[in-house]
Amino acid sequence: PLCGAGIIQAAPGNPPLDDSYPDPSAGLGVAAALAIGLYGRDKTGVGPTIETTMLTATGYVHSDMVVQYPGRPEPIVPDAGQHGFHALYRLYQCATGWIFLAAIQEAEWQALATALDHPEWCADPRFADREALLAHDADLADLLGAIFATEDADHWQEHLLAAGVAATRADAQTFEEFLVGNTPHHPMTHPDFGDYWRRSAVIRIDGCEPTEPTVAPRLGQNTIELLTELADPRRGGPSRR
Repeated sequence: PLCGAGIIQAAPGNPPLDDSYPDPSAGLGVAAALAIGLYGRDKTGVGPTIETTMLTATGYVHSDMVVQYPGRPEPIVPDAGQHGFHALYRLYQCATGWIFLAAIQEAEWQALATALDHPEWCADPRFADREALLAHDADLADLLGAIFATEDADHWQEHLLAAGVAATRADAQTFEEFLVGNTPHHPMTHPDFGDYWRRSAVIRIDGCEPTEPTVAPRLGQNTIELLTELADPRRGGPSRR
C-alpha cells in the first residue's frame, strides 16, 4: 500500500485496494540483484555484497509513475468501473459473459476494426492516432460495447483470435479455479494452522526434477539444522579452529 499501487488499481473515485504489491516487487528486485551479483562474481572472481529494499524495488516496477521529466504524459489509469485502461485494453460485457480485449498495436487496432466490419474507423479523425484515440476513448468504448453486446463471449473470442486480435473470455473461471486448473495443488495439514492447499513449484529447471511439496515448517522447526549447515566450513561457513 505504501507504493500507491492500491490507489492506482482502484481507479478514481473508489476507495484504495488493500494491495500487497511490494511483496512480488521485492521478489523481482531480489532476483535481479542475484543475477547481477552472479555476473559480477564471474567477471571479478569475488562475490559482492548485495542489498535491495522492498520500496526501491517497487519504485523500479512503477518507474513510469515515479520518474518525472518535462512533458511527461500522464500515466494511464483504469476507468472508474475498473474495466481497463482504455477502449482497446479493457473488459466488455457480451450478450452472455465478458470478454477482455487487448488490441494495443496499430496493426491490432486495424485488424479489430476490420474484424468488426468497421474498417472506416481507422480513417475516423477521432481514432486517427494514439492521442486521438485516448481523447475520444469513451466514444470508441461505446461503439465497441454495442457490438460486443450482440453475441456471446465465446463467439467473440473465437472470431477475434482468428483475426489476429488478442481477446479472451474473462468470466469462464474464478481466479481460484484458474490457479487450481493451471498449477497442481496438493492438500496439506499444518500442525498449527490446519488444512490448506499448497501449490507445486512454479519454476522448472532443465535437467532437475521438481521437488515434491511438503508441509510448511513450524516456527523455528529447522533453526538448528540451518545454523549447523551455515557453520560448516565445507559449505563456506566459518572455520571452527
